[in-house]
Amino acid sequence: MKHIERTITVDKPAERVWEYLSDFRSTNDWDPGTVLTERVDIFDLKEGRRVAIRVMGAFEVNEQNLITHWRDYFDLADWNRQMRLDPDFARRADSMQID
Repeated sequence: MKHIERTITVDKPAERVWEYLSDFRSTNDWDPGTVLTERVDIFDLKEGRRVAIRVMGAFEVNEQNLITHWRDYFDLADWNRQMRLDPDFARRADSMQID
């Protein structure tokens, strides 16, 4: 796997830089090979229920416009709620100590 790292010196407060970088609408400004998508994934369950989850996908493309990396982001608490699971399961599972 290829690893690319960039270092940029910015004359702005760290909070302002973080705000800019965490706003995914600006991603193409600072990472031009990334394409962002928003969609709704729909799952039809055996019991007849339908679960619809909002997903944000990030694709990295190369010079030939081929996808080289694909990442999806979604709200796990929303998934758990719709699946009728404990919405905070993942947060609590991280803090559980297993002997």
